[in-house]
Amino acid sequence: MATTKRQLAEQALRIIQGGSIRDDAEIDIRELMLNIEQERDRLIKADLYQSISMGEYNINGSFISTHISSISFDEEKNMKYSDLPITPISLPNDLGMFQVSFQKDQFNTFVRIPNGATGLYNGLNASKLLGRIGYFVESSINSNCSNSSGTRVYYTNMPEDCDKSVLLKVVATSGSIEEDDPFPIAPEMESQIIRSVVELYSVMRQALADESNDNIE
Repeated sequence: MATTKRQLAEQALRIIQGGSIRDDAEIDIRELMLNIEQERDRLIKADLYQSISMGEYNINGSFISTHISSISFDEEKNMKYSDLPITPISLPNDLGMFQVSFQKDQFNTFVRIPNGATGLYNGLNASKLLGRIGYFVESSINSNCSNSSGTRVYYTNMPEDCDKSVLLKVVATSGSIEEDDPFPIAPEMESQIIRSVVELYSVMRQALADESNDNIE
């Protein structure tokens, strides 16, 4: 069974409180979940930068969430797009949006292009992408965007009459993952996240205790 961020927060809270979760706990579970989100995102970036230092750009598959989305048309931008229900984490080379393809054709993945490159390469052979479909990710928070995360994947060279679903593989920010949804993290990192959060609160408690002792003196 997949672990959720709430379960990780509850484990951390039990350790902090000495084995049980009390109703009068001075630590809010939501605050713990926020710390867990921040630690997961930090570990993902550290893992990628370690990979880069070895000359590779590998993403641990445990970090990836998959979503199936339909293709819509943005009349204002005259481009096809898909709404993304979660926000990709900011990584080098836009690796937060790890892979895009048609749902039933992962052998022909779309080509990631930098946001803004459509104008730069317009009219050049490079814009044709050797006949492949290109994509870029963009924040689209506006009154016309029904997507709660405000994130869209825009396509270039998408066939006009295409009505296929697309498969989006994303390394999502922890904050855009619901608290009771599976939390994409490598199993061996779960204990590391809990330990880091517990250590943080131990330091905070010690600082408060020292401050109280200083006031007594």
